[in-house]
Amino acid sequence: MALLAIQPALGILHHQHYLKTQSRGLISYVHIWWGRILMVLGVVNGGLGLQLAQESNGPIIAYSVVAAVVFLAYAGYKSLAFLRSGKGTAAGANKEVNARVPRVAADEYI
Repeated sequence: MALLAIQPALGILHHQHYLKTQSRGLISYVHIWWGRILMVLGVVNGGLGLQLAQESNGPIIAYSVVAAVVFLAYAGYKSLAFLRSGKGTAAGANKEVNARVPRVAADEYI
């Protein structure tokens, strides 16, 4: 629970930074990755809790299956969103490079 307590503060700092810059900063990525780490720790905690409670195999298997399905759905969604954004392709990388390269008219080469 103590690890979860800093997440709202990180969210507020992220929001303040975004309002100033209209882009993500270091605090944004800390907030995002800290949240992802906490989600994984929460799932592990649930599984360990079932073992500590000495549950039979049925609920443990059900919990594991649901956790795996949710993970696969989340990973699939994030992968699809990444590929659709163009950041995960060579064309997307070229867009970023081309955005930084100044345009020069063809007659300037002569």
